[in-house]
Amino acid sequence: MTQPVYPPILVQADGPGLSFGINHVDKKNFIFLDMKGKRWPRFRLTSFIVVFVSFIALILFIRSLLILPRLQQLDKVHNMTSRLKAITRSETAVHSPEPPPAWLLNKPASPSAVKGAFVNPGDQRPVRLGYYVNWDKNSYLSLINHADKLTHLCPEWFTLAGTPPMLDSEPDEEVCRIAEAHGIALLPLMSNLKIDQWQPEAVEALILSDEEIQDRFFAKLCDRLTKIGAKGLVVDFEQVDPTYQQELTLFFSRMHENLMHKDLELWLCIPVGNDIKIFDLDKLPAVVDRFVAMLYDETGEEDPPGPLASHNWFKEWLDVLADKIPPGQLVIGIGSYGYDWQAGETPQTLSFPDSMARANSAGETRIENMAPYDGPHFDYVVDGLNHSVWFLDAISFRNQKFEAEKKGVRGVALWRMGTEDPQVWDTFNCVNFCEPGSFEEMKATKAISNIGKGDFLTAVNETAEGLRNISQDETGLWSSIYVRYPKYPLLYHQGESRGDQVAITFDDGPNPEWTPKVLDILRQKGVKAGFFITGSNAESHPDLVRRISAEGHEIGNHTYSHPDLGRISQARLQLEFNATQRLIEGITGRSTVLFRPPYNADRLPQSIEEFMTLVDAQGLGYMPVSASIDAEDWKEPGTKAILDLVKDSRREGNIVLLHDAGGDRSQTVEALPAVIDYLRMRGDEIVPLNTLISVPVDSLMPPIPKDDPYQSRLVAQTGLKILHILEELAWAFMIASTAIVFFRTLIVLVFAVRHKLWKETITDTYSITEPVSVIIAAFNESKLIRATLLSVLDTAYRGKLEVVVVDDGSTDNTARIVEDIAAADPRVRLVRQENKGKASALNAGLEATENEYIITLDADTHFNRDTIGRLVAFFADNDVGAVSGHARVGNLGTWIGRFQSLEYTCGFNLDRRAYDVLNCITVVPGAVSALRRSAVLKSGGIPTETLAEDTDMTLNMHRHGYKIRYSDGAIGLTEAPETVKALIRQRTRWAFGTLQCLFKHIDMLFDPAYSALAFFSLPTVWFCHVFLVALVPVVDALLIASLVTGAGGAIAEYALMFILLDLVLALVACMMEGERLRTAWAIIPMRLIYRPLLSYAVWRSLFRALRGVWVGWGRQERRGTVPFYSVEHISQDVDKGVTKG
Repeated sequence: MTQPVYPPILVQADGPGLSFGINHVDKKNFIFLDMKGKRWPRFRLTSFIVVFVSFIALILFIRSLLILPRLQQLDKVHNMTSRLKAITRSETAVHSPEPPPAWLLNKPASPSAVKGAFVNPGDQRPVRLGYYVNWDKNSYLSLINHADKLTHLCPEWFTLAGTPPMLDSEPDEEVCRIAEAHGIALLPLMSNLKIDQWQPEAVEALILSDEEIQDRFFAKLCDRLTKIGAKGLVVDFEQVDPTYQQELTLFFSRMHENLMHKDLELWLCIPVGNDIKIFDLDKLPAVVDRFVAMLYDETGEEDPPGPLASHNWFKEWLDVLADKIPPGQLVIGIGSYGYDWQAGETPQTLSFPDSMARANSAGETRIENMAPYDGPHFDYVVDGLNHSVWFLDAISFRNQKFEAEKKGVRGVALWRMGTEDPQVWDTFNCVNFCEPGSFEEMKATKAISNIGKGDFLTAVNETAEGLRNISQDETGLWSSIYVRYPKYPLLYHQGESRGDQVAITFDDGPNPEWTPKVLDILRQKGVKAGFFITGSNAESHPDLVRRISAEGHEIGNHTYSHPDLGRISQARLQLEFNATQRLIEGITGRSTVLFRPPYNADRLPQSIEEFMTLVDAQGLGYMPVSASIDAEDWKEPGTKAILDLVKDSRREGNIVLLHDAGGDRSQTVEALPAVIDYLRMRGDEIVPLNTLISVPVDSLMPPIPKDDPYQSRLVAQTGLKILHILEELAWAFMIASTAIVFFRTLIVLVFAVRHKLWKETITDTYSITEPVSVIIAAFNESKLIRATLLSVLDTAYRGKLEVVVVDDGSTDNTARIVEDIAAADPRVRLVRQENKGKASALNAGLEATENEYIITLDADTHFNRDTIGRLVAFFADNDVGAVSGHARVGNLGTWIGRFQSLEYTCGFNLDRRAYDVLNCITVVPGAVSALRRSAVLKSGGIPTETLAEDTDMTLNMHRHGYKIRYSDGAIGLTEAPETVKALIRQRTRWAFGTLQCLFKHIDMLFDPAYSALAFFSLPTVWFCHVFLVALVPVVDALLIASLVTGAGGAIAEYALMFILLDLVLALVACMMEGERLRTAWAIIPMRLIYRPLLSYAVWRSLFRALRGVWVGWGRQERRGTVPFYSVEHISQDVDKGVTKG
């Protein structure tokens, strides 16, 4: 947290730099002085006891969180490996697809194919195209690792669906950048597949529409392709009615023409089987740049188990298509993926690691791909259900690539990136000279493999290299036998044994606004759900956690503070789990083994870091639970969109993810009844999580074991409660501080602007010509006193003037310099005394003069010619006891000087403008001020009990009913410290004097007799100048720590608010001072560099007050760097950061 620039302004007793001895004050009455020396030992003893007890309590608390809760592993869930068994291949018939149809075989070769001509030669490199999908992180990792192997990239980004047909696109900017960086031609895929359903009616509607509609479609398509830097488009239209062949050909002709005008290519996917009928292979080569033959999915998802691309089937279709399509236009699509068939169900798509994981878990099984090279495959059984796995690997890919290259085709396309055997990429490094031996060892990678279906996860972190024997036959084809299967990080999935059961879960709660509404709906609908709660919210709302449990819902651990688990340490991860678990136990009397990771609930872990968080969770006894049906209600997409997402995703799994906290959940509450009704209408049974995996509810939320130590739970729960209270207090303080500073800033701005516009009637600086006495207290000021006296004597004031310099026992040439000037100018008098301090010197000056109007300035301050006149002009009002001048920093040659100049501008002087209007000025600075002698004497003279005699005197005048005014035109240039050491010394003295005055005059605080002084300016000094300044390092440390740990978003918002308030004040102050606005921007680095120095000074003064020791002025460096020239030019110097001599 930061705060605006409000330095401790009460103690400008010496301007920025007088150096007086320590005997200038009254020791007996010196504020905070502990003559007996008892305060500091007592404070240290008390502090030691508090710190020691707190330390012991902290150790016990941390220890209680590190003691793991006794969670019992679920054997049914975690021992899935033993449930997979290899079986000998059954004698059931394997799917045998039909060969190319007779009409295609008997069709004469295309004339263009015979000539080998095609429309657009385009990029003449051999094509190495990779299909890419956004939704699979493995696809992205594959692209990152193998981008240098690709010439073209085909991401699934464009979809044509609906009637009327709509073009949807989801490009990924990061993928575009990768493609550009590697010189990869980007060719997005446009298909009519949406959510696993082909939509031929969308294609048919578009190709049958009039040319105007098609032209608008082409224009939109070209515009989107151009914006992402694409080189063209790959089209995949399937299940279109073959009777529209002529219309489709004409449509592609017009599309090609539009794309060609934008220098874009048109590529067309050719599926094999019945879908090929829609394509006129005689005419299309003239209007299409490239064809991609999809020579995979020999056995489709609707078919019984069988080869995905047997060699004979592949070669038959390759021969036919190479005969009908010019080889120079033909790219052969080759698969590297797998299918896992379970009887009666749609097969599950597998990656190569997925296939290897099943083979490893099944135990002894033989996998080979021998002539006639149907493809590697094996069978296994789990829970009595037979499974058949067929997959394509690097060996099958090499064989098919080998056959394609013999045909002289343009290149190959990999379906798809993210599911491939990693050694597929090695085949791109060789053509006819690949060595079989280099493909036998299978390296283990960090790709995550998966087994089973469902959202209950078991993670196994085990990797190992694999081995296969490869031999080459007389035709050049390779056969393979797997000897040892590679192992990859593995996820077992469970919980989808019955397709008609579904569970509803809620994350991030409980929340006092939304959770009760969700619970009311669930109760009305008779539904039991799962609530994955965060520990911080559970601590804030324990009654809601009790209600969730009492109403029969299951509770899961969603960590304490909702961090990204992949980015935190192991120790913090354990604390996140244990803290939440202890809270759940303390509130409900039960534990929970259910766990859901923040941010990744709706998807599987797709990096090894995310995977390891699940491994760690299991090590603590938890069972990770994901959710395949993500309603994305956290995006607040609208009630209908939430319901539609549930409908569209229902086939993906059987756990629904919603949220009852973390934002505005009104849409979730509104959509929940419709979601429940929809699921029941489609025949689903909404069940609790334990039903999905067929275990008793006590297995997921068991009673606390008797051997789990009660003392540890009690300490942990008490500690968490205390931490929660402290956190609530901290946030309350943050909010209150922000509000206070905001309104304080607003008030200062309003009244400062009013003061600027007000101008009152004090415009005639010569309206008073009464005699004036100028008092200058000096101690060893030989470097400065001459220039100071000359600036005073060069006044435009028309009344009688006397200048009294009180030499406070100087040991340098100060007195001699003053005597020389006095000899030349009778207006100057020298008074000499022993070194007694500034207050004594000022009192001596008062005794040496008789004039009613007194001007005081420090020996390092230079006046403008009209400064004296502007100060005394306010004494036309007999109620005015003192007038504060406008002090400005004159030495701007250092960064410290420039920061102090900005501090004076937007802190001291802006405040005084506002305080002047409210009659609550807290200090008339000794550096530039005017005093009414009678007011000073009536108020008790110059006080000697504090280091801040000017502040003390000002407050005494308020007590006696005098007005204190501010003259913004009475300018005095003062010398500010130029080193960090000097600044700390000065500001420690200022802060100590501030504390003394605040303590001495504490009875004035909130006393109605003093109006704005009691209720505005004095509380501001306490809160803004002492309390907030002291807290700067503490809050800054918390902010940095929270940002490093990823939890600083909310705190950063408050910090930004304070910085903005700083900036606004600085901008307004610079405008009023006539300085360039760019000067105000220095407030930002000032906050980071300069403000901590002020905080350090405040802490030093606090400790000195506690110690009760004597505090003197010390010595102040003198450099004499304030230029002696008209101060009207100081604004330019603030901007330039220079001084003139």
